This record gives sequence, C-alpha cells and structure tokens, in this order.
Amino acid sequence: MIIVENKTVLTELYLKIHSSDSIVLPIFSNSRNYSYSPINSPLLLYIYLIKSGIGYIIPINTDDCINITENDLDELLLNIFDNTTNKFTTNLDSLLFFKNIDDRCIDIRVLEYISSGKVTTQSNKLLPVYSFMNHLHYNLDIVNKIIPTTKHIEYLELETEKILSIINKYGNNTFELSFKMFNSTMMRVLNTIENNGICVTSEFPVKNNKYNDILYTSYSPFNLTSRPTCSSSKYSFNSISKTSIDRSYIISRFGLDGMLVMLDYNSYHLSLICELIDYKFSEYPYLQLGKIYFGKDELTDDEIKESKRLTFHLIYGGIPFEFKQIEFFNRVSKFTDELWSAFNSDGRIYTKIFKRRYEKLNFSDLNPQKLFNYYLQSFETENNMIIIDKINNFLKDYSSKIILYMYDSILIDFNMNDGKDVLLKILDLFKNNKYEISIYNGINYLNMIKTL
Repeated sequence: MIIVENKTVLTELYLKIHSSDSIVLPIFSNSRNYSYSPINSPLLLYIYLIKSGIGYIIPINTDDCINITENDLDELLLNIFDNTTNKFTTNLDSLLFFKNIDDRCIDIRVLEYISSGKVTTQSNKLLPVYSFMNHLHYNLDIVNKIIPTTKHIEYLELETEKILSIINKYGNNTFELSFKMFNSTMMRVLNTIENNGICVTSEFPVKNNKYNDILYTSYSPFNLTSRPTCSSSKYSFNSISKTSIDRSYIISRFGLDGMLVMLDYNSYHLSLICELIDYKFSEYPYLQLGKIYFGKDELTDDEIKESKRLTFHLIYGGIPFEFKQIEFFNRVSKFTDELWSAFNSDGRIYTKIFKRRYEKLNFSDLNPQKLFNYYLQSFETENNMIIIDKINNFLKDYSSKIILYMYDSILIDFNMNDGKDVLLKILDLFKNNKYEISIYNGINYLNMIKTL
C-alpha cells in the first residue's frame, strides 16, 4: 500500500493507471452512505491496480496525511476516468461525486446481482471501529475523519479481497446486455433521482441526510424483481400512504415559482400485460371486463373497483377454465404457462428488456402465477428506467427535477419558470406513445389536485 503524498508518486501512478483495470473506492467524511449529496465530502481516494496488485491511498481531506492539492486531484480524476480501462467500485453513486466518470465504471454490486441474483457486498462495516465510532458519534457528520487512515486502509484491503473474488468469478459478465443496461441505465437513473433530493419542511420526521432543507434518499434495486426500494435513514417512501400527513411536509424547492407535479400511469400493469400478450382493449379495461363479470353495460364506480380487484385476483391467483373463454384471460393463461414451461425446462428465463436471467436455482416456492408476477414487475421496472432516463436527460438543461419514483408514478419538483413547453415534453416522454396517464399538481405531496 502506497500513500501518495508527493507529486513524484502521483506521476508514477499516472503512468500505470492507463494500462491496468483498477478498483476505485472513495472514503467520505460522513459515515452514512450518501456520498452523492452535498452533505458529504471525500476524505481519501483508494486506487488498486489489479495488474500489479499495488494499492494507492490518495489523501484529500485527512488530518493525519499530507493531502494532495485540488489541481492534482482534478488531474488525477482525468487520468482515472478516461474510458480506457475498467474501474470497479462497491457503489457507483459514490464515484458520481466526482461527476466526470465514464461508462467503464463498474458497480460490483450490479455485477454480482446480474450474475448470481444476489448481493453480498452491501455492507461496508467490516471493522469493529466503524460500528463503534458510528455508535459513539451518531450525530457527527465527519465521523470517518476521526478514524485513523491506517484503519481505513484495513477496511479497503478487506474490500479489495471481496471485489477481486467477484471479478474473478463473474468478470466476463460485464459484456452481457443485462449488466450494461443495469449498470449504465438503471443505476444512472436512480443515482440522478437520489442526487436531486426532496425538499421537506422541518416537520418531516427524517432529520438526518439533509442539506438546506433537501433530504437525500437512497434507492436499492437488488431484490428478486429489481423493483427499487426508496428510503432515507430507515424511513420508507414506498410505504408512505396516500393520506399520510408526512406528504404535506414534501414541498417544492422553488418557493412561489414551484409546484409538485405527479405523473401516474393508468391501468399500468394491464397495459404492460397487453404488450406481453399482444392484446388491446377496446375501452377502459376494467369497464370492458366488468361488463362481462356483472353481465350488464352500465357499471357503478364500486363495480368498476370490484372489476379491478377481481381481474388481478384472476391474473395472479390462477385463471379458472370458465374465464379462459375470455380472450384476454386466455392469452394471459397461455403466456403464463409458456413462461413456466421455459423456466422449468431451461432452468432460467430472461427479463423482457434487460435480458436479466432468472435462474431457477435462485428461487424457491414458486408457482406459475408468482413467476408471471415477478416477470411483470421486472418488465415494469426496466420499461420505467428507460423512460425516466430520457426524461432525466431532457431535464439536464432545466431546473425542474424528478424527486421520487414510485413504480407507476414519478413526482417532479417543477420550476414554473421552465415553462409550459417543458412540462408538455415531460408528459410526452412519460406517455411514450403508449400509455394513458393522470396528472396531479399541488403545493405539497398530500394536497394534489388531478388536472388530467
């Protein structure tokens, strides 16, 4: 392990870094893993050259080493992120702090998840000193700064061993489409939303992970279906009810010039199912099916709600023979059976867009309907990531931001100075020439008014 404390050693590193894949791990001052946000700052940067097996510690803001200058750091980053070699890291958003990362930065969690269906690299608390110091100084935002660099080196060496074992086992899978889509598209989408943050009032129950009234969230997509969960300090945004008072504490950062806009897909799962089975309803799906269920042409609102409940009960609970006489359910049943047959005969299936493997050996207690549900949720997620990526790219030139993703909806902190045309473009991208949507807006997330 070499600590880079002078220009000579830094120059030597420049000469080697272009000829070797590397492991790049930053350590931040804040003990909490919100490295992408303004509430944190880099303490040091670790670079391990895989070819030579040599690790370098670059002090940035330490108290027990000679820190490199800002100009030297900028030059170093240009040399690291130059698109010529692979850079492996345990958390891609930690590198986004440095802003100019390239598409050969590899999140080791994604590589392991794509390859095995699970992640073993989630925790970075491998040493007792981290647990002890975090417990002792829970409210201190620079707890990592008071931990000696020698202890950080111990942690980094342990992380390197874990990462190298994953690279040796799954390294060739970086060429798969599923990895590229997940690592480049999905992680970029989620990291952008995380980095945008959510403006909250002082009444919001989460007090940490905030900077100038902006609360920073964290998305985790590493589960069976890759549907991301969203949380901040163990507060789950996925579980927040539509009537929760907490929603009223989520507001626009743009004051009188801002408003919250929520875009919501109508009958989204049915729309996606129709794409899978090549079917099109002639009218509102739950109305069309409800007419069959109730045997009449005019339905009450309660009957339409019951139609929706019954439809999903049939789809996910098993379709009886008499309902298979309905073309929609007949096609769903055939698709579900074909999916189940392929899963059992081939030992795997592939998700619709990213082509991520569902390996049979990674699942237990499955049945045809549950497999279909997993497949549909993956399709939903992958489809959403592509659409939201387009919206994020469009919004790069504007102040408005996506601040929350909730499966069939997105919440936008909209700056009215961006203009009506910007909102119309967002709507167009969200519809994707396929989907029916509803639009809500309001001064906070609780009091939203439906405008379409």
